Amino acid sequence: MKLFRTVLSTVLTVVMAATILPLTGKDIKAAEKNQLYIYGIKVTDTNKDDILGDGSLKYDPVSSTLTFVTPHDVIEKTDSYAPISFSGDTLTIRGTGSFISEKHFGMIMIGNLVIPEGSDITIKGKESGYMNLGGDLTVNGKLALIQSDQSEDEGVAGLVSGKITVEGTNASLTGFGYNGIACEKAFSINSGYFYVEAKEVGAFGNYFHLGDGMSLTLPSDGKFGHEEKAEYIAKSDGKTFATIIEIKAVSNPTPAYNYDTEGDGTFADFIERLYNVALGRESEAEGKKFWVDTVTSGSNTGADCARGFLMSAEFLNKGLSREQFLDVLYRTFFKREADSDGKAYWMDELNNGMSMETVINNFINSREWCDICAAYGVRSGAPTAKATIASANSKEFAKRLYTECLGRDAEEDGLKFWSLSLTNQEVSGYEAAKQFFTSAEFKEKNYDNTEFVKRCYKTFMGRDYDEAGLNYWVNLLNNGTEREEVLKGFAQSKEYTDICNTYGITRGI
Repeated sequence: MKLFRTVLSTVLTVVMAATILPLTGKDIKAAEKNQLYIYGIKVTDTNKDDILGDGSLKYDPVSSTLTFVTPHDVIEKTDSYAPISFSGDTLTIRGTGSFISEKHFGMIMIGNLVIPEGSDITIKGKESGYMNLGGDLTVNGKLALIQSDQSEDEGVAGLVSGKITVEGTNASLTGFGYNGIACEKAFSINSGYFYVEAKEVGAFGNYFHLGDGMSLTLPSDGKFGHEEKAEYIAKSDGKTFATIIEIKAVSNPTPAYNYDTEGDGTFADFIERLYNVALGRESEAEGKKFWVDTVTSGSNTGADCARGFLMSAEFLNKGLSREQFLDVLYRTFFKREADSDGKAYWMDELNNGMSMETVINNFINSREWCDICAAYGVRSGAPTAKATIASANSKEFAKRLYTECLGRDAEEDGLKFWSLSLTNQEVSGYEAAKQFFTSAEFKEKNYDNTEFVKRCYKTFMGRDYDEAGLNYWVNLLNNGTEREEVLKGFAQSKEYTDICNTYGITRGI
């Protein structure tokens, strides 16, 4: 396929020039089996259990599985390599996290990639997102592929030299780039959700197979190939291609309930509305009584109930696409269908790694939700002013960690992650600082014990060191005390307690 080969040739040229993989053009097909590199550093038995030194990422070489122990952004800013590269048979990535390159590619590999059910992975690169030069892609969980710089007339969100399979009620593959997703062999969208958006070509490859009950949506002027006609998705001599492609289950669950109806304004009506709008069904007697009793007793606010319904196993097992998920949120919290601009904004947030629970919390924190709850006499539970202040304080606290510990300004994605983590109390002030001090970026600075202690003074005490204190801590380190113990000592200081209290952050140790 000429179009695919042109893109692949361009990518290979750039890859070899940038030495993103530890390979040469001659031995690219004879790559050593199952070699994984993070930040260009080979993962071995020595570092496999804690690759980044902060407890967030581990690798099992037996099953060739990379696991995000905690949600994490692996961000690479250098010119020499992608944040992750792999050569071998099959790599499985579990958990929630992202690989982001501000220079070249989010991920490059030779071999098969599997995103299992329950995982939510984002791969984002400036020039292109995901590059697979010799293998298949199987998506049973959620995978977003993004090319962040679409100003040049080249690049793709994702390129796969083998076949792409999306299968599973909760499976989702999305792509955003100058070109969308390129596949040399067959696309098989058997179930789940597939969406690409591009300036030039949404998707191109040889064949495209849709599973039973799946529907295809294209722009009115877009052309598209189909397996049954043995056509290319996009032909290299064509002039008009589909820039937006969406494939999803035909049975798009839209609640039959009129979500603008308020009933008689009782607690029972409020709960019945949640059953109808969020779950798309009528209530059962036992379940409804449980929720009404929690509201009547005051143990649950409206926000608590909404979270309970929207994070329930029943709701999550529906396997809604991100777009369908947002449709339900708008109906639940705003009593209306989504407006195009608002929906596009939240789609972008989800595609860039924001969790469903965080999006729900943002909808709860709205004037419309407060009005709905008031109509039923239910406490909304939306901490509007408090949440706004907490979010702003968390952002400033995170900025301070970047400045004092890493000696630089925060990047947008990292700042967003830490602000949300601190606001939602997923990490304490100590845990956040510890992860900065044990991060790969900090370790790469190779500070000696003296400079390490100086950074501790600035971060935990908000001041320059005093000579006696500096000598005390350096002497401890020189005599075998672990750096983590020194971090704990500084974190338990009155000064750090005061700093955390100033920003409304729990110190946590």
